[in-house]
Amino acid sequence: MEPLVVIYLGLSVFLLIACAIILHDQIIDRRVRKESRALVSTTGRTTENRQGPLLRQVIADLEELPDDASFTQIKAALDRAAFQTLPESVRRRALEVFGDEASAAEWLTTRIVALGGQTPVDTLLRANGEEEVLAILGRIEHGVFS
Repeated sequence: MEPLVVIYLGLSVFLLIACAIILHDQIIDRRVRKESRALVSTTGRTTENRQGPLLRQVIADLEELPDDASFTQIKAALDRAAFQTLPESVRRRALEVFGDEASAAEWLTTRIVALGGQTPVDTLLRANGEEEVLAILGRIEHGVFS
């Protein structure tokens, strides 16, 4: 493989991992601010401790890929990791609608016209994002592809 291609792929993977970590932090921080006080008082641990195992799993998944892995293979590994950071209601509903984790993760990271060209994962960062994503999943389930 050409050295520039290897460097490009390495930088792309690094940027995708960094984006996944930032997205994970934003979703987790928004969802568990209220719970963090109770978590600290009962276990003495903060919610930031959750990102360590997720990051280790992402790295392990990427290390299992062949040296000549395609961008599609790398993206699929990162999609699976991003899928694990989603609110449980969205994750469960996406699995119900799409049937498997790979298809659900792909949809959640694809730009959707009904969301103004944003991905469902991006939409989850907004105040009412979870409701918007769940509504679109309901429409898809009923055959309304808006």
